[in-house]
Amino acid sequence: MKENEPSHHHDPTQRAQESHGNAERTRPHWLWTLFLLTAFSVAIMAFNQLQIADIQYGMATYAAAEITTGSGTPVGSSGASDGISAANLQALADRIIPRGIPAVYGNELGVSYDDPVSAMKVMAPMDDGITLSAEQNARYVKIASPISCEYCCGAESIIFPNGQAACGCQHSYAMRGLAKYLITKHGTQYTDEQVLEELGKWKTLFFPKQILTKALAFESAGKDVNTIDLTSNKYRGFTAQSAAASAGQAQGVAGLPNMVGGC
Repeated sequence: MKENEPSHHHDPTQRAQESHGNAERTRPHWLWTLFLLTAFSVAIMAFNQLQIADIQYGMATYAAAEITTGSGTPVGSSGASDGISAANLQALADRIIPRGIPAVYGNELGVSYDDPVSAMKVMAPMDDGITLSAEQNARYVKIASPISCEYCCGAESIIFPNGQAACGCQHSYAMRGLAKYLITKHGTQYTDEQVLEELGKWKTLFFPKQILTKALAFESAGKDVNTIDLTSNKYRGFTAQSAAASAGQAQGVAGLPNMVGGC
């Protein structure tokens, strides 16, 4: 090689420095993209947690030591003629709001009365996922016909007379799915009335304000308060006869959610 001819050999140190410099210039782009994706994921998770927390807060009012009006005054503490006290309202809520894990099928399905939103996601797919025999379908029609999802879709029943779905909301899907599951998996362990009562328990959790208001109307009318009468079509649309009682009931349940889960 001639003395003045430029060398075509690259210094390894120089090449490493250039490579490192290129990496430094490139890195901010993918790091920024990763940061944005992570931030977006965190935001979505936070939003979902807030939604769940809001539902759980509403459900937690059943266990509160005192149910109050919007002003923070215990219902009935003013001596109003409706005679509804915070203690009586809480006692009534304790009677009709189911808690804990359902017997027989709760652990099997991994569902709890304390988490109706998650339970709905488990039970709803069973509606389309379980096939009934002709005999089972006849029993299914007998059980499911008397209950509806009137607070959401307004249908007369969750099924048609032939057993086909009559309402497309998730509450109805969940009730139908559970009915099919109990009939096919535990048909001898549950009577027709007991299956209907289980559907009613979940309906109570799906529509807590409406069912508790109806229970208060039953109380004011001197009627027996039980899950089937409260949630089936037997007394659909039943309201308090007394205007004072209606006002007191509206105040007492004002903080409860109208609907739990999507329609």
